[in-house]
Amino acid sequence: MSKKEFLIIEQAKELVPGFREGYSLFKQRIVIDQKSPSLLFNYGRYVAYTALHFGKSPEKISIGEMNAYLYRLSMEEGYSETFFKFTVYGMRYWYRVYGLEEEALKMPVIRKKSELPEVLSKEDVKRLIKAPRSLKHRFLLAMVYSSGMRLNEARLLKIDDLQIDRRQILIRNGKGGYCGSNCST
Repeated sequence: MSKKEFLIIEQAKELVPGFREGYSLFKQRIVIDQKSPSLLFNYGRYVAYTALHFGKSPEKISIGEMNAYLYRLSMEEGYSETFFKFTVYGMRYWYRVYGLEEEALKMPVIRKKSELPEVLSKEDVKRLIKAPRSLKHRFLLAMVYSSGMRLNEARLLKIDDLQIDRRQILIRNGKGGYCGSNCST
C-alpha cells in the first residue's frame, strides 16, 4: 500500500463524520467474510474517495447521488474504468454491511467484456520457448506455459513440488488458495 493511497483512507477517517466507525465495521465484515486484505484496501480506498467527495459517510449517500457521481466520473472527469468499477464494488459492499441490500442491488451492473485471449500458434510457442539462451530459463518457460501456471505459482515452486516420474507439479498457494497437482506435458 503506497503512502498516498493509505492517506486517502486516513483522510476520510479524519474529515468525514462517521467514516471511521463505518470503516471499522466494513473492515470487520471483510475479515469475517474471509476476503483478502487487497479487497479491503481497494474497496476501502474507493469508498474513501466517495466519502470525501460527498463529505458524508457512504451509507448516507443516496442511489441518485451515487448515479450522478458515477456518471460524472466516467463521462465528464474521464476517470478510468477501474476507478468506476472499484467504486461500484466498494459501495455495494459498504451498503450490505449496513443492511442496505436494496441500495446495493440498485448499484450499476458491471458488464464483463468477453474478449478471447490471443492464441499463439505452435511456431510462436516454439520461438518463445527457444528465445532464452539459458537451458534453465527455457525449461522454466516451457514448464510454466505447458502447465498453465500463474507467475506467483511458479515463483513459489520448490524442487520437491516437481514429481517428474508422475509428470505432475504440486501447486501451492494458487489463486483463491488453490493447492493441488497440475499435470504437465
